[in-house]
Amino acid sequence: MFDIELSNNPATALTVGTAGALTFSLQSSPLAGGQSVRSVSAVATTAPHTLKIGHSTRLVKNMRYTATKASAPDVIIDRHLIRVDKVVAAPTWGLSDPNYGITTGAQLVIEVPRLGATDTPSTQMVMDQILRVIVALNPTSNAGLLKLLNNEM
Repeated sequence: MFDIELSNNPATALTVGTAGALTFSLQSSPLAGGQSVRSVSAVATTAPHTLKIGHSTRLVKNMRYTATKASAPDVIIDRHLIRVDKVVAAPTWGLSDPNYGITTGAQLVIEVPRLGATDTPSTQMVMDQILRVIVALNPTSNAGLLKLLNNEM
């Protein structure tokens, strides 16, 4: 499952933007508690464009039952991270960046509490939250993104 290439074409989901189709091939598998790294092979050695996916958990402690005030079990929250980074070429600066440290990137962290069969948020509820973030950035005109980048929101 991890070794399947991930094809990504934003133009199929959004009506604006200049991003075209890319295929991210597996570069490294996740270690225990780590992340997998995928890269666009055409630019892997010149201007890496990577996709990182990681999974972890966190605990919410000191919960109490409402009616009895008795201690309740810790709540486990599953965390899922997806991050895209693209190295930014700065040839006019005359900089050497052998470790590819100058990147532009975006990441999304999704947190889903394990609350049992009836109370755990559904996939649709999670997707609704992701779509709220996208709408806040206003992909039609990038107005929300510009405000965010200018510290105006």
